[in-house]
Amino acid sequence: MPIASSTPLRVLLVEDSVSDAELVVRQLHKGGFEVGYERVENAGQLHTALVKQKWDIVLSDFNLPAIDAAVAMAIVREYDQNMPFIVVSDNIGDDVAVTLMRAGASDYLLKNNLQRLAAAVQREVDNARVRNARHDSDVRFQQLFNLTPVPLAFINQEGDVFDLNARFQQTFGYCPSDLPTIKEWWQLAYPEPNYRRQVVDTWNAAYRTAYRHSRPRILCEL
Repeated sequence: MPIASSTPLRVLLVEDSVSDAELVVRQLHKGGFEVGYERVENAGQLHTALVKQKWDIVLSDFNLPAIDAAVAMAIVREYDQNMPFIVVSDNIGDDVAVTLMRAGASDYLLKNNLQRLAAAVQREVDNARVRNARHDSDVRFQQLFNLTPVPLAFINQEGDVFDLNARFQQTFGYCPSDLPTIKEWWQLAYPEPNYRRQVVDTWNAAYRTAYRHSRPRILCEL
């Protein structure tokens, strides 16, 4: 996607070479970023920088005298699981690059070929914002789910029970471990077999109708 002119970017550089750090920053400026950055070169400095402020992205050399990219990435993940982490280094070999990517690195680039640095940074920062927004939405939804004053349960199409809100547990006295699937709910809530069969048949028919017509809810009197 096009990069907006003078896009603010907070970059944490794990790099022992001042000249290499300046090279990376110049490339980001050329790509349209207004870069604020800090350079660190050991674990202690990295911890301090991560505590001090929020960063948009971490760009790390592969192998510094006091720290390597794998250790740096592990430290970053202690503070932020979604922080983009790109390795910018000399030739490190495809096998090492693949290992880093599998461990959670967002991308890797060679210092002698930084043409796609700005685009890679923009992509990973955008992806991180989407992940963070999704996480925030999930947190808000979970809070709403737990605070809703009516009993609610999360159940998938296979009948697995994912969660019960607080009011459900207070009303019926069951915790999630009591109801791994909806089958246990039917047995506990409707102990008489014939009546239970009628209830389950009524529910399944209502569910099939709602699913067939893409209705967001099931109207069913049990």
